[in-house]
Amino acid sequence: MAAIFKDLATLVIDQGTVLDRIDYNMDCVVEKTKAGVKQLHKADEYSKKSTRAIKCIALLMTLIIVMVVILVMKWK
Repeated sequence: MAAIFKDLATLVIDQGTVLDRIDYNMDCVVEKTKAGVKQLHKADEYSKKSTRAIKCIALLMTLIIVMVVILVMKWK
């Protein structure tokens, strides 16, 4: 009878340890997910900024080409 209670106590302790590890891992997952969300927001902002810069460059290149065409037509 004592052996059964000892085995039962050992099982309860082992399960408590497993639950503690699961709880710790879940806390880590929550923290890392929050950090990942912050990184995604930063990446989104960076992406929007770089898209805006590309649009500005494309606009300036178009204006330069138009000006060159106007200059060529004026010289002829």
